[in-house]
Amino acid sequence: MKRKISSIIVVGIMLFQSLTTYPFITEAKENEQKEEINKPSKITKGLTNSLKYTKTILETGDTYDSVFPDSALAKVVAKEATGSENTTQLVTQADLNKIKSLNGYNKGISVLTGINLLVNVTSISLNNNQVTDISPIDQLPNLVSLSVKNNQISSLILNAQNQLPKLTTIDIENNPDLNTIDIQDQPQLVDVKTSGYTGLRKLTTVIAKNNPELVNLGQYTIRNVYFSQVASLTKVELVNLPKVRKVNLERNSINELKVTDLAIEDLPLGENELTDTVFDNIQNLPNLKTLDLSKNQLEEVVLDKTDVENLPNLMTLNIQQNLAIKLINVQDQPQLVDVKTSDYKELSALTTVIAKNNPELVNLGYP
Repeated sequence: MKRKISSIIVVGIMLFQSLTTYPFITEAKENEQKEEINKPSKITKGLTNSLKYTKTILETGDTYDSVFPDSALAKVVAKEATGSENTTQLVTQADLNKIKSLNGYNKGISVLTGINLLVNVTSISLNNNQVTDISPIDQLPNLVSLSVKNNQISSLILNAQNQLPKLTTIDIENNPDLNTIDIQDQPQLVDVKTSGYTGLRKLTTVIAKNNPELVNLGQYTIRNVYFSQVASLTKVELVNLPKVRKVNLERNSINELKVTDLAIEDLPLGENELTDTVFDNIQNLPNLKTLDLSKNQLEEVVLDKTDVENLPNLMTLNIQQNLAIKLINVQDQPQLVDVKTSDYKELSALTTVIAKNNPELVNLGYP
């Protein structure tokens, strides 16, 4: 009986100890978790694909290697600001404000976190690196020129939120992973250079809207908007680009198109995958004289009074080699002279041709 009582007492003591200890263990774990949450996150190379860009804010006691997590970028910035590559030295906004030009050619840079602190920089050149994300180049009120040739950038996206009021030139040649160009509301942007078609194997989307000074967008050796023979390109939107004078979008795979508010005279769209809706998405082109829609997927070509408002000076329409075409209906076109079609061998689906009230029309059919 005494043994049983002793055993009960021992078990009770052990149970009491475990219960009194447990809250302290739990509290310790909670404190560890809080410390872990409150620790500033370190961004290292190789994590840029999953990186969600957050604007860097300078704090007292910061060093170059804490503000610029990419060690290669930290050295370049420290050297430019202080004359020394020592990244453990304290960083001040006064020193960063001294930087007017930043050149990081072939330094192994991959992450641009912290670069938004260079508020007085006018020129950034980061050619021949491993940069994948240029979104940290944001809110740089004095930036004029940006060159990021020969990197691994997948998208170039600029809009009003970027606050780059003086940005004039972007060079993004030789970025083979580039799939999206989306540039909107850039008040001073004039020139955006890309590779030719052989360097744009992954490009699917090109959007340029509300860029009042834009003149050139595309292959660097050719002026104006030029994307041709880019087999992956399916979507293009060009809207309100008053200084663009020429556009070439031939020989792509475009099936989604919008071209409005441009002063162009010619619009080559041959050899794409455009359908009848194309006429609804070509608007307010008062100077357009020639429209080439050859080798697309048109079934019905209809031009009437509603199109005159958008294309008042259209003179030549090329719809050759649209093998599924069933209907051609052209009416009330005041300047239209020539409508080119294929010969009878490629018009087997054609059932209806209508031409009315076209005072300048001379040719309709096979040339």
